[in-house]
This record gives sequence, structure tokens and C-alpha cells, in this order.
Amino acid sequence: MRKGFTLREAVEHAVIFDDRDNLRHVLGRATKTAHVVRTAARERLEQLERGAIIILPNEAENIARLFHENYERLASDFGYVTRKESAVTWPPPNAALMVATVDAVLDALRAAQPQGEE
Repeated sequence: MRKGFTLREAVEHAVIFDDRDNLRHVLGRATKTAHVVRTAARERLEQLERGAIIILPNEAENIARLFHENYERLASDFGYVTRKESAVTWPPPNAALMVATVDAVLDALRAAQPQGEE
């Protein structure tokens, strides 16, 4: 298979040029890739069925940003009014603190899970 080709592009190339050896190679790679994806999906499903909390790498910043955006959006529903001059979009001046706080919460959640789960 040529470097830089996606599996789909490699298949199209092999079909156009009647390159059966390359097509066999691509099929082998696709089968291995599908097996890896199925295995990972099966493991995640088992974790979810056991009630595991799945936290992706670098998730703290995404969660902090979503928290900030939703906090700003929902504040008025709870009687809080953000002054226009202090309202900021992401990242606010305290973004590093917010991300560190979320990261600490995620660490606590990970630690609270039974061994063998993510």
C-alpha cells in the first residue's frame, strides 16, 4: 500500500490499476484495523455496562470550557446577572485554574473507580 493513502484511496487505486497484490494487502490491513476497532469498542461497552466513567485524555479543558459556557448561559435562569464588562468568552482569565480544578475532580473520579476500570 502506498504511503499517505487512506484505505479507501488504496482500494480505489488498486482497482483502477488492477493491482491484486496491493488489494490483498489493503484487505489485510482493513481486517486488522476493524479487529482493533471492534476490540476497543467491546472493551468500552463492557466498561460502561459496569458503570465505569470513561474519561478521555486531555478532557479537563473541554469540560472546563463547557462548564464555563453553560454557567454563563444558565446564570440568568438562577437570578445571577453577569456584568457585561466582566462577561468573557473562553478562555477567561482564570481558565488555567478552571482546567486544574476539573483535572483534580477527574483524578478523584478515576481513583474512586474499582481497579481494572478506566
